[in-house]
Amino acid sequence: RVSYDFTGGTYWLTDVVSLSEGLHIVDRNLNLLRCIGVQVKHITPKLQVWPNKVEDAKKYFKEKGYKKVVIIHPVASQKKKFWMPERFAHIIDFLQNEGFTPVLVCGPKDNDFIYKIKDKCEFKPDVLAVSLKDLPGYLSCCEFFIGVDSGIAHMAAALGKNAVVLFGPFLPLLTAPRGDGNIQVIIKGEFECRPCSGDLCKYNNNSCMEAIEIEDIKNVVHKMKVSN
Repeated sequence: RVSYDFTGGTYWLTDVVSLSEGLHIVDRNLNLLRCIGVQVKHITPKLQVWPNKVEDAKKYFKEKGYKKVVIIHPVASQKKKFWMPERFAHIIDFLQNEGFTPVLVCGPKDNDFIYKIKDKCEFKPDVLAVSLKDLPGYLSCCEFFIGVDSGIAHMAAALGKNAVVLFGPFLPLLTAPRGDGNIQVIIKGEFECRPCSGDLCKYNNNSCMEAIEIEDIKNVVHKMKVSN
């Protein structure tokens, strides 16, 4: 029984592995294997998608007349990771003017925030409400992904997509998405409370997310557009 001892579980373990500070969670997990003699190299997460799921997504975008789709996932399980809806709306309008088709994706519990964004947009984007098992097919067909620090960002990265990921409460050094695409993490400011340990921002202002400016996203998108 081999593991790290984060919370006093030494009693249950036969071997306790020491943890190096600043180790990404992927490397942290692989390190456990190395400690029991398994030879592993650096691994980039890769997600495979059933071909029929990709074809369904292509068909959907084609029927809608969408080209150069940018999928935007602006929500996460913790509201302290949310960016302001009016700023997302500005980015959506900016993408439209740059010749892209922005598409919002959301789960069943995200509708209120998603429609706050849509209401503030000059160009009203499509809202794609698909199941988690179908979402990889749609992500596979997009030009690139924009979102906050969430599992969906990791999914896009593991599919090899270019991605812009907004970080606030947590450290990308430890949990940034990894993949074969061009992954741009945006994190701004210095905050003594980062990484955050609470369910909500203790200052009730999500200041670490507010520190990210609209121009930060625009600059990264311009670079991606050139590289493509």
